[in-house]
Amino acid sequence: MSELARQLIAANKAQHQRGDEAAKRLDLGNCGLTELPEELFDLHWLEELVVSNEWFDRKKGKWHPSANNGAENRLVNLPAGIRKLRNLKILVLEADDWGEWQIRDYIFLSKLTGLQSLSLRNNKISDIDFLSKMTGLQSLSLSNSWISDISFLSKLRGLQSLYLRDNKISGISFLSKLTGLQSLYLRDNKISDYSFLSNLTSLQSLYLRDDQISDISFLSNLTSLQSLYLRGNNISDYSFLSNLRGLQSLYLGGNNISDISFLSNLRGLQSLDLSENNISDISILSKLRGLQSLYLRDNLIREFPIFLLNYSHLQDLYLKGNPIAGVPAEIIEEWDSLVGVRNYFQSLARGGTPNNEVKLLLLGNGRVGKTSLVRAMLDRTFSEQVDSTDKILLRIWEMVGVKPDVLKENPLKVNIWDFGGQEIYYTTHRLFLRTRALFLLVWDKETEEAFAHEDGYGHTFENFKLPHWIDYIRTAAQSPVIVVQNKVDRRGDRYTVYEELLCSLYDKIVDFQYVSAKNDYQTGLTGLQNSIRLAYEELPTVGQLIPAQWMSVKERLRSLREKRSISHAEYVSLCLEEGLKGTEHETLLYFLHDSGFLDFLEDIKDPRLILDQQWAIDAIYTVLTRSNNCYRDFCRLNRHGFTLVDLDRLVWGEKYSSEEQKELLRFMVSTEICFEFAEGVYIAPQLLIPERPPRVKCRREWCDPQGSALKFRYQFLHSAIIERFIVRAGRMVNEKDDDPIIWRNGIAIYDEKSNTDALVEAFPRDKEIRVLTHGDRPMDLIKKIMEELASLNSDYEPEILFSVDGGSHFVKRQDAERFYRARAETVPDENGNFVELELFRPFLQLEERESFDEQLEKGLPRTALKSKRMEPEKPVIRCFISYAHFYDEYFQVFRDDFDTQVANLPFAQLDIWTDEKIPLGAGWHERIQQQVASCDLAILLVSDRLMTSEYIKEHEVALLLEQQGAGKTLVVPVYFYPCRFYDWPELAKNQFFKPKGADYGRADRDKKNRFCYADLVEFEDLQGGVKIAKNNTYRSDYMMDFVEALEDQLREMAKEKSC
Repeated sequence: MSELARQLIAANKAQHQRGDEAAKRLDLGNCGLTELPEELFDLHWLEELVVSNEWFDRKKGKWHPSANNGAENRLVNLPAGIRKLRNLKILVLEADDWGEWQIRDYIFLSKLTGLQSLSLRNNKISDIDFLSKMTGLQSLSLSNSWISDISFLSKLRGLQSLYLRDNKISGISFLSKLTGLQSLYLRDNKISDYSFLSNLTSLQSLYLRDDQISDISFLSNLTSLQSLYLRGNNISDYSFLSNLRGLQSLYLGGNNISDISFLSNLRGLQSLDLSENNISDISILSKLRGLQSLYLRDNLIREFPIFLLNYSHLQDLYLKGNPIAGVPAEIIEEWDSLVGVRNYFQSLARGGTPNNEVKLLLLGNGRVGKTSLVRAMLDRTFSEQVDSTDKILLRIWEMVGVKPDVLKENPLKVNIWDFGGQEIYYTTHRLFLRTRALFLLVWDKETEEAFAHEDGYGHTFENFKLPHWIDYIRTAAQSPVIVVQNKVDRRGDRYTVYEELLCSLYDKIVDFQYVSAKNDYQTGLTGLQNSIRLAYEELPTVGQLIPAQWMSVKERLRSLREKRSISHAEYVSLCLEEGLKGTEHETLLYFLHDSGFLDFLEDIKDPRLILDQQWAIDAIYTVLTRSNNCYRDFCRLNRHGFTLVDLDRLVWGEKYSSEEQKELLRFMVSTEICFEFAEGVYIAPQLLIPERPPRVKCRREWCDPQGSALKFRYQFLHSAIIERFIVRAGRMVNEKDDDPIIWRNGIAIYDEKSNTDALVEAFPRDKEIRVLTHGDRPMDLIKKIMEELASLNSDYEPEILFSVDGGSHFVKRQDAERFYRARAETVPDENGNFVELELFRPFLQLEERESFDEQLEKGLPRTALKSKRMEPEKPVIRCFISYAHFYDEYFQVFRDDFDTQVANLPFAQLDIWTDEKIPLGAGWHERIQQQVASCDLAILLVSDRLMTSEYIKEHEVALLLEQQGAGKTLVVPVYFYPCRFYDWPELAKNQFFKPKGADYGRADRDKKNRFCYADLVEFEDLQGGVKIAKNNTYRSDYMMDFVEALEDQLREMAKEKSC
């Protein structure tokens, strides 16, 4: 038995002896168990036992990781002693998706006749008849268990919830006898006839995703249904749904629906998913005023449904992937658009201004004459001696007469971005290509036919063909393109053969132009200018209304460019001066960032806005250019990194102050140009050697791989994908390796938790990324790698292939899925040879995990994305916050501020608990006592009401102070609301966080030493009596100082937990 399991069992016994209700539940997940310890079976009072490392809570629709941080359980046996736990009502024995448990005999479970809920997901069960005796079961999960005969279930007449996903079941009509069923989950089986469902009139929740059902009208009898999931089927007639008026949640994504009039009667809907259909008219939704969550991604909606803004209950709105013209695309394309569109229209109601600013981006190989074209159009000059652009050149062009009915006399301000064509800059270019703009793809016949070109500094760079550049533009932004052949100096130089091919590759090519900057510069290339003008006439962003106050803020920021950057606090102050309200400044900031007007560095301690992009561009590209010493020093001589001192010595020197250099390096890190490899040492993948290091061949696991492997095959492999992967995975380099394996196209990483190595390598010529693994639990690491690459992929989803033998046989994912659903025994590899399908099951379960948890379909917020990134597991510090409910409004503000500041601590993850987390119906006293006993950090929000609460004093603070005395818990009192805390001597002995009000603009509260956190919170009333806290930069400073005061002690806790 593991030491951790021993401690948890002993703690449970102690709880029981104290009469603590919490003793009825025990979580033994992540205890490194291979079988259940005998000591466990003495806990006969247990009512709930969790042995899974993580499990799915079907009532809440969420995954729950075990509260324990030990090694994963891998059960191989289920001892007979389990039958002693006669009081068990809930048993969770779900295996991991990527690591099947080896339990074969479950017969002893039949003795647990009091069980009400049993979860056996992901267990390969051969004999399941023992369940026929467990007639008290109300909830049963047998998903992913490879069972085919479940006729015994007809005896379990008390079942209310049944989960049978991913099995070999075909005959299932006998379920019609289970008339008490309320929840049924049947995805991915071999069922052909679902008509039996019409008898299950008690059903409240039904899940039939991806079952290729065409006729499902028989469901019209199930009038008790509250939740219906039909995503990914072939249903043509949905009219039957109009009878199901009790529906609260309906999921119809991916069904080729165009007409949604059948929804008009479903007035009780709260959650509706219509993503990935062909819907253009959603006016019928104006009748569904109770909607709380609405998913409309990837449809054909052209006009924003303004009526949705009046829905007081609406909390989530997903519109990404629709051609909506009336709202800036930067706002629509956010995962959750609701806050952004509300702020946009709220601001617009105070006045709007037509947008008269656009971008023109020039791309193409080096030496094709991009800069010459700009000079010919704007300056009417031409020179044979033009240096190759080694970064990005910015110019402004005022174009008159565009959309005069909208812009009136105002010229269109065209911001020209002239991009260097050398491959080394591609990864950095993507930072500035994300915006919607008009692209000029420039080429010439000679360069198109040549393999490489010289940049004028003695360096040779590969030339890329036009289809490559089209793919490059497509991955950057869905924007219109004019393809321009330059150097058409003679009549016979015009080359039109590419037009048909390029149009077939990209439907947003609006024109082809054939010019000679050399011959036509005196006329300013009139034909090209007219083509550009016509393209802007068609762009919806030109003349689009922008809130007038937003434009005022933008112009003020433009006037501050000489400062180069400003703090976030300065920005917020400026927005308040211009009259922005609520969270409008947040929406505007992301709009300005996503549209490419500025760059926002989200940093916990000092978020900043870079206003002068040319300043940042010059500094970054100076590091990357081959014409200085950085490439030689950082790449060839010192492969494993550079320091700020190196940058100062080699390139930045006197051009940038010490503070500017720090800020620029932060910018490079935040935009994933480089990463911190060791303390103060940074690596930029673009400056690494392109060749695979020889020592890769010296490692047996890489030169003769035998383990699980992956292959990602792309139509277009952007160099940024592997380089950004290296940046994110860089901290997973094995610390024991004195000479880490890392180069421009690959990296070797190590995952300590799974004791697994992986080699991740890009092959640009083959357009592939390949992954080899070696270790104890490769699927754990493969899952992280797949998630990471998925977050980096652009419009092109790669074809994924799996291998279980180091790459000797690769099987395409779609083939594995297709044969798996058909329950075949074998599957063809990419060469047509058949291999055993069972071997690939762990891969398929990894693939399906994302879709199984439908919460993930909502996307992740910006800050939460970090939890998906490949970073070593951080130690978890459990934090308990005690407060008086009388000041709940102030507490909510404190909690939000605190969450923001600790969300991305580099050394630990804070698991924050308050009594808000107690579920309905749960024993609140027991839950509080459990959390008090297990916390590492306790924050006491001290107020007059907290001091007079006998419960808090006796059952929370007294126990916490006792634990602090034993060295178990750090107790931190915060002077939260005015009170006489010194009247409580035991509490007053502790060091309070009680700074001076003068530091936060409230010197008036220092006279009688009364300054407290609540002095920084001021509310404003919104319609409907809703209160929100006003923005206050001093409050942010306060919280920053509070977290900084805790940081040393938190680091110590994290160190102890890591050990």
